[in-house]
Amino acid sequence: TPRLLRGELLLEDGKALEARALYEEARELDKDCAEAWRGVGQCLIALGEEARGRLNMGTGWMIAGELEAALTEIGLAIDIAPDLAEAHANRGAVLKRLERYEDAAAAYQAALVLDPNALPLLQNLGLLLCRDLGREEEGLAVLRKLVRLDPGRWFKLPSDLRTKVDQA
Repeated sequence: TPRLLRGELLLEDGKALEARALYEEARELDKDCAEAWRGVGQCLIALGEEARGRLNMGTGWMIAGELEAALTEIGLAIDIAPDLAEAHANRGAVLKRLERYEDAAAAYQAALVLDPNALPLLQNLGLLLCRDLGREEEGLAVLRKLVRLDPGRWFKLPSDLRTKVDQA
């Protein structure tokens, strides 16, 4: 798209702040635009925000289906800023896609240590534990916490798990 091309040219000219604005506009128009996510990442790195830049780069690679590249970038973000909960959460999402479920659960749990009431994380971890790891009691405990924090989330759970969450 023209925004992406212009952003690329601006970034090459050392105008990372202007390029970032264009990439962010492109991302707002299409949140699944991998190039926009990577473009924002490159701009953030150029602006000295390397951890957030690497996280955006990793998100872009994840969207593009390049999961190993995503893990590499997200790993760099975590190395730079270990307290970046979003990086641990995205690492969990990538690992889940790679069917590395135990590692995904550990990444979600690391993110929850940093942000204990993050609703999407609680939901992702609870479902992963119940569905993919067969650790139903542990998963239901997570989902019960989720529903206590946001009762509306109950409606987003699979019907069989709604019943089990209610049985608490």
